[in-house]
Amino acid sequence: MTTLGAWPAVLMGLAGAGHCLGMCGSMMGAFSLTLPPGQRLWTLLLYNVGRISSYAAAGALAGALGAAISHSGSSALLVLRLIAALLLIMMGLYLLRWHLGLMHLERFGGYLWRYIAPVAKRLLPLKHPLLALPLGMLWGWLPCGLVYSALSWAVVSGSTAQGALSMLLFGLGTVPVMLATGLLADRLKNILTHPAFKVLAALVLLAMSGQILMVAFHQWS
Repeated sequence: MTTLGAWPAVLMGLAGAGHCLGMCGSMMGAFSLTLPPGQRLWTLLLYNVGRISSYAAAGALAGALGAAISHSGSSALLVLRLIAALLLIMMGLYLLRWHLGLMHLERFGGYLWRYIAPVAKRLLPLKHPLLALPLGMLWGWLPCGLVYSALSWAVVSGSTAQGALSMLLFGLGTVPVMLATGLLADRLKNILTHPAFKVLAALVLLAMSGQILMVAFHQWS
């Protein structure tokens, strides 16, 4: 992982709270409304474990791809870093609501999702809390510009393990708002969706992109 360390990956997940609410919030709310109180927490946890495991798997693939491409030559690695920096900039601009182009990336994931979605929908409504685990694993492949931006961090991480770790941490960053939505914890949800928090997160992400660009610049020179 780059010299900024692992914690920005967690922040990326936290920063995307508003987008996560739009993509998965309805399902979290449905769990709370349709499940007995004693089953809600475990169902939510299993769903998120499944979802994050898919993120980690995607991160491992992205990290392996990045490592393989980097071995093919320095110019290929330079292109990867420039793309990663661009996606992080787009995510920062999205959080600031200055540019929403990041969401156009979701079209690419739609080709895979049209095969996964019918399988996921067969699990709904949940007949048993344990089914939340495979549902989360399938739902983790839902087309999401936020996830694709995070994957750019995994691509330049340097290895399969680091790629998986970066997406695991990203997924953990999304958990608080998911649980907050499912368990109706409005105070936490309000903090994570507050404009000031989004501005702070956007600035950190822009700093991350700047760091990647500096590495790319030194490599080029």
